[in-house]
Amino acid sequence: MKQPGIQTHQLRTRKTLIFLAALFVAPIAIVVIALQLGWLDGGVPTSHRGQRLTPPVALIELGISLDHAIGSLHMLTARDVATAWWLVYILPSQCDTACRLTQNIMVEVTQNNGSVTEHQPAVKRLILLPDTHTNAASIVASQTDATHYAPARRTAINFALSNAIKEQNLSDAGHLYLMNPSGQILLFYAAAMNEEEAIKRADDVRSDLARLR
Repeated sequence: MKQPGIQTHQLRTRKTLIFLAALFVAPIAIVVIALQLGWLDGGVPTSHRGQRLTPPVALIELGISLDHAIGSLHMLTARDVATAWWLVYILPSQCDTACRLTQNIMVEVTQNNGSVTEHQPAVKRLILLPDTHTNAASIVASQTDATHYAPARRTAINFALSNAIKEQNLSDAGHLYLMNPSGQILLFYAAAMNEEEAIKRADDVRSDLARLR
């Protein structure tokens, strides 16, 4: 039969061990919950449909030129960036079917999500023109005035994005990117190859915007 003093000592020891275990487990549980709710990593939820850029890439790292005039195109200004969430597309050297589908996705998403409320900034379109090649100017000129444009350096694009996306020649990859009003590119979506994929890609972008805006 155990003595009362021994039982009391064992009870205290057990309580101490439970307390120490709680101190160890609680911070880990808090971090896990924060990640799931998107409180960390720039506010990007773990349940997003786009693929995460790790780390996020700042727009300025892509070698863009702000307030740079090209014909009658609506060029991006420094003041514009903070006014909206942005769908960003880097126009490839050759604008094929996937290129045109991506630009259609941008129009579709921004037309349905472009409104501004007190707590929701607008969603706008930005097309980057690598090295402002001639073909780019003729292709994007057919877009509506709601699309913004900015020249960018191809070498800077490939260098900056390759640190976050383990692919080569990203200036021609055809990905669609999602950028926050702070100018941080958070997510990317692979190019759609047909109309069915384009519809799904637009739904994915809308879903992520609903969580992030």
